[in-house]
Amino acid sequence: MPTSSPAVQLGSTRREAPLPPGAPFYKHLWRGWQRIARAFGNLLSRIVTSFVYVVVVPLFSLGAKGASDPLALRPHPPCWSPLPPVPPGLDEARRGF
Repeated sequence: MPTSSPAVQLGSTRREAPLPPGAPFYKHLWRGWQRIARAFGNLLSRIVTSFVYVVVVPLFSLGAKGASDPLALRPHPPCWSPLPPVPPGLDEARRGF
C-alpha cells in the first residue's frame, strides 16, 4: 500500500537508478559514500534533536520562568516620573510647554 503523505514516511523516499554495468569504479564509491553519509546524517540529526529536546529546551524554560514575573509580584522601583511644578501665574499656565 503506497503512502503519499510525507508525515507517514520515516525514511528517504529517494530511489536511485542502478548504475549501468560498465560504470567506472568511482561512481560505485560515490554511491557507497552517499549511503554511509545519509545513514550518518539521519543518526546525527536524531541525536542533535533529542539533545535539544532533553537538555536545551528545559534549561531555556527554567531560565525564562525564573526571569519572568507575569503577575508583577516582585517588588520593583516605581515606573512613574514626578509631576512638573505648578506654574505660579496664569500667563505661564496658558503657555503649556
